[in-house]
Amino acid sequence: MFDKVKLRLNKEHLPAGYDWTSVIDNVNVCNRGYYDGGDGGWGEYRGRKIRAKNDYVIFEGSLSKCLFGNNIQTLTLTQVRQVIEMIGEELGVPMENAEVMELEFATNLTMSRKPVEYIRLLNGMKGYWKMNVAETVYFKNRQTQIKFYDKVLEAKKKRELPKYSEFGMAPYQLRYEVTFSKKSLAAMFGRTLKASDLWDKKVFYRLVAEWFGLYEEIDKLSDSPFGVTFNDIRSMRDFYTWCICIADVQQNMACYVKELFQRRDNPQAEDRQAHSHIQRAIRGAQSWKAKHVKSSVLIDELTDTLHTYLKWLLDYSADGMTLEEQRELFGC
Repeated sequence: MFDKVKLRLNKEHLPAGYDWTSVIDNVNVCNRGYYDGGDGGWGEYRGRKIRAKNDYVIFEGSLSKCLFGNNIQTLTLTQVRQVIEMIGEELGVPMENAEVMELEFATNLTMSRKPVEYIRLLNGMKGYWKMNVAETVYFKNRQTQIKFYDKVLEAKKKRELPKYSEFGMAPYQLRYEVTFSKKSLAAMFGRTLKASDLWDKKVFYRLVAEWFGLYEEIDKLSDSPFGVTFNDIRSMRDFYTWCICIADVQQNMACYVKELFQRRDNPQAEDRQAHSHIQRAIRGAQSWKAKHVKSSVLIDELTDTLHTYLKWLLDYSADGMTLEEQRELFGC
């Protein structure tokens, strides 16, 4: 589930006698260039970005693509260790001691329908702003980025799609990807992560839990807010609530109203109370919707697929855990 990383090996971990030219002029680096000051340079290592100066070396790119040439296959923790140690060995620096500046945690989920059909039902998320680009949806804040997109479509565009027969790959692959910043990782673990932490099971499953927890926090749409009967609308209050639900399908009303509040002209003291009342009405509508409008069949499938994947990961994958390990990590 580890994919793209940004690793920075600082001066205190560089080997004795290190010179940045030993990295940039390395036989494994191509498309190199040099800074005007003559104090460093950049290049490509296995198609990934490398930068080096006398006081640091930075690697940025997909670990999976370094090993397989694509990120459709998922690395095991053993393979994560192998590829990071390979980077260090081939560049001549101990990359296992590098700080993790950014980390992409992701997997591809095999679905029964086109990924865009599921993506359209992901509505909003508290504390994050939403952005749609073509058939990709992003949820972002200052520390974390969440992304859903059609992996097969992306791989075709980049010409990174392996032969279907080689991996038995299904045509509908929804990629769920979370990118953690150094700051968000430090908040999660209480310290800066090192590259060597990335093959530690405790670190891995803490990230798995966060990855799934973020999915659960996303507001999901029903197949249709119109899926109610007349008996569900017994009063004008029910009718107004239903109208909020319909509007919420087209626009995340909580986020939209918050934005209106933040950008209002001529602010007044009573505005905050009015905003609070409106947000309370939106939350009430969402609760009403949960009782009266059926959940989306596609969202149910997506949630079930995630649960199935997590069960496989824990019980059957190469990185699975024994009952003893589970009790030690999860306290159960």
